[in-house]
Amino acid sequence: MDSNNILIKPLRVNYLHYKFVGVAGIREINPFDIKTLLEKITKIGNEKNIPIQVFDSELIATWEHLFFSAHHAVKAFLHSYNISKSLAIESLIYASGQRQIKLALKVLGLKSETKHSALLIIGHSPDGIERVAAAVHKELGGILDINVLEVDNSKFYKIMKNFGISDLELDALISKNTWDERKAALVKLILERLTFHHF
Repeated sequence: MDSNNILIKPLRVNYLHYKFVGVAGIREINPFDIKTLLEKITKIGNEKNIPIQVFDSELIATWEHLFFSAHHAVKAFLHSYNISKSLAIESLIYASGQRQIKLALKVLGLKSETKHSALLIIGHSPDGIERVAAAVHKELGGILDINVLEVDNSKFYKIMKNFGISDLELDALISKNTWDERKAALVKLILERLTFHHF
């Protein structure tokens, strides 16, 4: 796997042997049966003892959204205030802006109509994360493209609605009202919600 297609960053806190987070985007994934696909991805994760979470990328707001979801999930396990029993699901809960697993899956889980996906892997080493990402990519098909994680016009207001972000909150962070500034403000507000778990 080309390392340019997956972003790998060190975790800010360590839990057990997990030290790195890998994030990737995959566009135009192959048609799939959800149950079969998730079973295959779970098997890959279990074999390597590496948490893997695959998202519908429609409500993902940049790689930072997923990286900090993983960071807060690891902190939750480290300090024993986790909601779920797995780091993968805990990351999904944070990323989705929900407190219930069922709702988190409904918001950000793969759906039969999912076209573009986001991939989050919490691992021991960059090499291990790359190998797992390659195995998951093989199951999903499609084209590795980190850009599917970026916020565009079609995603902007959907993300605002899902995270309960008001125009007033957004406007408070904006001075010139450019697209880049609006996008940066949206991402900042999402990351704040992850930090304080204000869902």
